[in-house]
This record gives sequence, C-alpha cells and structure tokens, in this order.
Amino acid sequence: MGITVESSYYVHGEYDWILLLTAKDLQHAKKFTDLLFGVFPGDVEKISLSQILFIQREHSVINPDQTKLREFL
Repeated sequence: MGITVESSYYVHGEYDWILLLTAKDLQHAKKFTDLLFGVFPGDVEKISLSQILFIQREHSVINPDQTKLREFL
C-alpha cells in the first residue's frame, strides 16, 4: 500500500494509540485506516486521520518573538 509506520505511541487521553505514518497521499492513508478496522474487528472503536502540515522541531524554526511566547506560558 505504500505505507510506512514511522512511530507508534501508546498514550493517555482521548485516544489510546497514535500511529505516525507516511503515505503516498491521504487516499492511501484512508485505505490503511480502513484496513485496520478489518484486521482488528471489535478492538478498534474509532480512528481519526490527521495530516501533519508543519513540523517545527525538525526544521529548527525559531519563534520570531520569544518574549510573547514566554508571556503565553
């Protein structure tokens, strides 16, 4: 399917598990999530598919106004 699972996280919160994956496009990612429902019937209740638009940490982008960031925190 052209899907690569980059990371897998067991988390506390609204969801129990997060898979970070790469796909050719969103249609292929959707096919993969549909496949998960078939492979794990009864174990997967809900899947939410999100697309990463910008990764700040990997690109080392510095906040242009760090004083406002400190005020926010």
